[in-house]
Amino acid sequence: MKKTLFISFLVLILLTGCGSKSKGIDEKLENCLIDELTGFVHGNVEEIPLSDIMEKDTEKIEYYRGVVSKEHPELMYLIVYPKNGLYDASVMSAFDYYFSSRFDIFQKMEIDSVTIYVHTINNNDASFEYISNKCLKKYEAKTSKIPTDTLDKLDSTNRIVFKMNEKILGETQDKGIIKEVLNGLASSKKEGENCLEDGYGLSFEMYDGDNLIDTIYVWNDGKRVLPASLNDCYYTISNEIDFRKTVEKITDFIFYTLMDYTGSCDDALELIATMGDSKYYLSCIKSDKVLIKFMTSSEVMTLKYAIEHYYISPEVVANDYPDILIKK
Repeated sequence: MKKTLFISFLVLILLTGCGSKSKGIDEKLENCLIDELTGFVHGNVEEIPLSDIMEKDTEKIEYYRGVVSKEHPELMYLIVYPKNGLYDASVMSAFDYYFSSRFDIFQKMEIDSVTIYVHTINNNDASFEYISNKCLKKYEAKTSKIPTDTLDKLDSTNRIVFKMNEKILGETQDKGIIKEVLNGLASSKKEGENCLEDGYGLSFEMYDGDNLIDTIYVWNDGKRVLPASLNDCYYTISNEIDFRKTVEKITDFIFYTLMDYTGSCDDALELIATMGDSKYYLSCIKSDKVLIKFMTSSEVMTLKYAIEHYYISPEVVANDYPDILIKK
């Protein structure tokens, strides 16, 4: 069973009233998202009223669109944008629960303060990297790329050591993986000089034999990168390469986060897993409410389902989230 690296950034997005005039969300982005999602939910469809999902706080949703296939109700998507783009977990949890109560696994992602939910026949075949790249491409400002001399030096890389907070996660000399990293760096672009203040979480040490060429700082979205040799703002990978997936290919780490929106629940421990002599309990009875999202696939499911179907070990989750999953 894999060990895990978890990323806790819950930035969500929803859309208000199907067919209504959008507010806050860019019209071109809205149309592009609808066009792409229609490829998964098409044919004879009907709208899902917002009132089917939430009975209160609807005024906190600025734009919403929900569509389901009449012939195949397992085909469904939602687009959501909250009031003024401000995230409120207690409001957004209604959309999570709407999907988790219907499907064992679904997909969820965020694009430019918009949250997208989709369930397809194969559960996880929507490429959100493709959708994001295509729908945001229209909004690119003047960009610059990593300097050619920096990329030329990195071309001699024959070994990469992957680290998190100076802890070695693994290393590789695989030419295919090295080429993937170099292609991601070559595609990366920078818009302007303004950076978010969040720091990087990973570092890729690029070696030619025993000679350290450079260290690549990698942010927790797997797309923002910066060679340490450059005193600069980060660059963003513009193709579908995600450096989190690169790490998962060759190490034991999984990028995931738990979503626990339970405001109240029955005050009793709930057993959800047994491994050897150890038992694992949720802190109260809420196995239908605690969700886990695997970041690189955008798959969401209940934590109980994920453990029962060997997506993740309860030992890992108990170590990462001891207040939610209790080991006894």
